[in-house]
Amino acid sequence: MTVRLQVQDLTVTLGARRLLAGVSFEVAAGDVYGLVGESGSGKSMTALALVGLLPRGAHATGSVRLDGRELVGADEATLGDVRGRGIGLVFQEPATALNPLMTIGAQVAEGLRVHGATTAVEAETAAVLARVGLPAASVPPTRYPHELSGGQRQRVAIAIAIAARPALLIADEPTTALDVTTQAHILALLRTLVAEDGMAMVLISHDLAVVAETATSLAILQRGEIVEQGHLAGVLSRPAHAYTRQLLRDYQLPELPPRLDGASTLLLQADALVRDYPLPRRRFFGPRPVRRALDGVSLRIADGERVGLVGESGSGKSTLVRTLLGLDVPQAGAVLIAGEALQSSGTDSSRRLRRLVQVVFQDPYGSLNPRHSIARIVAEPLYLHRERPPRVERERRVAAALEAVGLGGVNGHARPQQFSGGQRQRIAIARALIVEPRLLVLDEAVSALDASTRLQILELLCRLWRERGLAYLFVSHDLAVVRAVTERLLVMHEGRIVEQGPTDRILDRPEHPYTRSLVAATPLLDRALARRGAEDESR
Repeated sequence: MTVRLQVQDLTVTLGARRLLAGVSFEVAAGDVYGLVGESGSGKSMTALALVGLLPRGAHATGSVRLDGRELVGADEATLGDVRGRGIGLVFQEPATALNPLMTIGAQVAEGLRVHGATTAVEAETAAVLARVGLPAASVPPTRYPHELSGGQRQRVAIAIAIAARPALLIADEPTTALDVTTQAHILALLRTLVAEDGMAMVLISHDLAVVAETATSLAILQRGEIVEQGHLAGVLSRPAHAYTRQLLRDYQLPELPPRLDGASTLLLQADALVRDYPLPRRRFFGPRPVRRALDGVSLRIADGERVGLVGESGSGKSTLVRTLLGLDVPQAGAVLIAGEALQSSGTDSSRRLRRLVQVVFQDPYGSLNPRHSIARIVAEPLYLHRERPPRVERERRVAAALEAVGLGGVNGHARPQQFSGGQRQRIAIARALIVEPRLLVLDEAVSALDASTRLQILELLCRLWRERGLAYLFVSHDLAVVRAVTERLLVMHEGRIVEQGPTDRILDRPEHPYTRSLVAATPLLDRALARRGAEDESR
């Protein structure tokens, strides 16, 4: 089989720091090579080194050959020709990778024109978009990125990357922010493209199950070095290096025990919530259509209860969360917190009730103000709820909140960018805890974290649950996380809760067809390794 990519002794330095150290691997045509490791292990730096997009001041040595063509030390004109034509790159977050001011068709066509296409560009653009599952009849090339779902935007990013039919495709965490069914579709699409075009693919991910479902070989990176590599099933079934074994242990999530007391006080109640959003008119004087995001949704959460909420993008999860937090007003139904109706924002009653329910978002880097110090960020809810504690008391409460999340003794004058992703998420949790809530809403709070960091955050949440008796609403597309930390599960589809009950029962014996499709689409490490083992035996 033709070897597309040969990397030999690739080393990257930035001043006195060594970012990559002697990285070597090969990827053949039609193969998928996985790069796995924690945040900071060098996965993304390896991808950037392959295409000559290193940070300013960084220097690469060694060899990177694409179809025999040396790229290390190549001039910018050579690398510019390779990018897109020789190597396509798919980034983690398509919302930031795509230009919001250009139509999706223009963005695909731009790459074609840069690499020499002059005729039939529009037809070729439409063909590429159709190939990735975006036919013009349903998703016209004249649409802008904000008009598409997350999965559709990722398909556009893939279309841009493969438009010039590159020899190598690098996919850097291409499914991290996607729900399980969209993730399964994107991974299947990538496998199909590799098989049909004879491309080589480097798949970068912190999710071992995703890599096990997709890759044929993999490398484990730690601190810029490959500590173990080889055939996927062999490495993950019989790991030789201690770090690989640690990654596999971290992938196994802790399971919280059930609550000891059977009866608890009802904390949050939602009854028959309905929320409609107006859509653009189809004709100038025509009626304005609406999209029903919530269609009679009801739920209950008791003190100390751990409830999961799952569903695809567009199922209504985010609208439901916004409504429960009082950030969105339903057309019908009501939300009660501790037995009192949640009124419009701005009232004293609303502020008093809202402090009982706090939220932790998916991306702490985006939800923490980079201009503010950590102390100010954590103390912010005190002012939003019109508390004016003296400076000494405020500092004491900030210190106590940081201590509770394992950040005692950190410099309160530091900025968010001085902390790791896991530390920033701990800061976000501390900010939620400072007003002593009874319910935490965790909106994809661990989906962007690597396995060891995710484990640390979940263990922190477990400890807070035991010590403070907090109730949790976990909104997640990761069914493994939901199984580990919740006792009851709600499944949303098209604005309705289509199934609910004990988490283990729903995930082991789902009754609704939609729930069964979610469970079937979830990548599982054990299942993937068993399938790979059976495939190896049949050869």
